[in-house]
Amino acid sequence: MTRHEGKGEGVNVPPADFRSAGGQMNVPTGEGLGSIQCDKSVFKEIAGRTAVKIEGVAGIGESSGLGNFLPFKEKDSGVEILTSGETNEVGVSLSVSVFFGYNIYEVCTELQRRVKDSIETITNYTVKSVNVKVQSLKTREHEREAEEAAPGAETPKR
Repeated sequence: MTRHEGKGEGVNVPPADFRSAGGQMNVPTGEGLGSIQCDKSVFKEIAGRTAVKIEGVAGIGESSGLGNFLPFKEKDSGVEILTSGETNEVGVSLSVSVFFGYNIYEVCTELQRRVKDSIETITNYTVKSVNVKVQSLKTREHEREAEEAAPGAETPKR
């Protein structure tokens, strides 16, 4: 992935008649059997679970506090999904914290690549863009404090 991929043109929000209640997207199967629906929460969960597995990602969503180190939760997750037209295209926006000492560019391009690959593999939708906003840097001290405050909580894999 080059430095400029995922930037520039954003993904447009589809017309109201394409989106159904609950943020679902309908895509004809081409088999004449109807459509397959994936709720936006499916894409959010895939992106969130993938993000917390990336080395150097300290958390997603809120910029401080214990929430960064708990298992991925959809609500206020720092993951936004945009849909495009009547095609099976999605755009992803992530807000993340990165551990101090990691190269931000390398962490974010790996995050973009893996989120794109995960969504396309699991859903067969095309990912048009993965935009990443680094909202803070964290130290390993933040991770240790979170583990002490919530014993047994999962922390991102390193």
